[in-house]
Amino acid sequence: KWQAVRAEYQRQRDPLHQFASQQTPEAQLQALQDKIRANPQNSEQWALLGEYYLWQNDYSNSLLAYRQALQLRGENAELYAALATVLYYQASQHMTA
Repeated sequence: KWQAVRAEYQRQRDPLHQFASQQTPEAQLQALQDKIRANPQNSEQWALLGEYYLWQNDYSNSLLAYRQALQLRGENAELYAALATVLYYQASQHMTA
């Protein structure tokens, strides 16, 4: 019993666990886009879309989604960190000036 609880705890700690479902990537993207269409001012959904695109290695769209989340939410360290992560991967995992 404890092993199952521990496994679920570890799964929940993974920031990308929501994308590891049984849904296809296309279905996951469609679900996120539908939520954004229903409430385009929801910065959390935009941030999730940015995370989704990062997970798909689509850095350009990830940047766009994170920037939209930042515009809606305002100054936010978590979103700035996410943008920095995308830029890092976009630069082939090299630090740039």
